[in-house]
Amino acid sequence: MTADFASEKAQAAAWFENLRDQIISAFEALEDSQAVGPFADQPAGSFTQSTTTRTADDGSNAGGGLRLNRLRNACPGAGAAIRSKATRR
Repeated sequence: MTADFASEKAQAAAWFENLRDQIISAFEALEDSQAVGPFADQPAGSFTQSTTTRTADDGSNAGGGLRLNRLRNACPGAGAAIRSKATRR
């Protein structure tokens, strides 16, 4: 892998992570702004994040995996999950 490719890969990864964060913020802002309606008396939904890893046959970290963001406490039927590949380490 050339230095230019590695730099462009890191720049693209940062761009997509920023986009994910903006989408999550927008969903949480919608949840926070719910003042009227059938679920307005419920707590606002918020995202939780979990990370998965891949394990090699020898038990070591194989790199990769996913970062999963789930909207919790949202009104029924409004569940959303945003997945992104974790950066290989």
